[in-house]
Amino acid sequence: MKNIAEGQSLTLVATADVTQGKGFMYGKLFVVPSVSVKAGKSFTAEIKGAYVLDAADIKEGITPAYDGSAAYVIAAEGVLTTTASGNTKVGYFVKHFGEDVLLLTGA
Repeated sequence: MKNIAEGQSLTLVATADVTQGKGFMYGKLFVVPSVSVKAGKSFTAEIKGAYVLDAADIKEGITPAYDGSAAYVIAAEGVLTTTASGNTKVGYFVKHFGEDVLLLTGA
């Protein structure tokens, strides 16, 4: 085994058009693109870190407590929720220096 990357980000090939900052499921891995690219192009995908969310990133009607509770993605809609059933866990809703953020652990 040879370590080739720190693991905070990876260079991947887009299977569809991707938008900078709009997280999505890349297979079984939730990623946040650092650039916008067309399908078939390489892009840097962030897989760990703390991210400030836009209102559109969270399912309408859901208000996370930002207390370390689990964050899940509704893959078909591309939005985050606190509901586990039928969704994929992608991280945690936390407060970081008073800011509401999504913490991605890369798992």
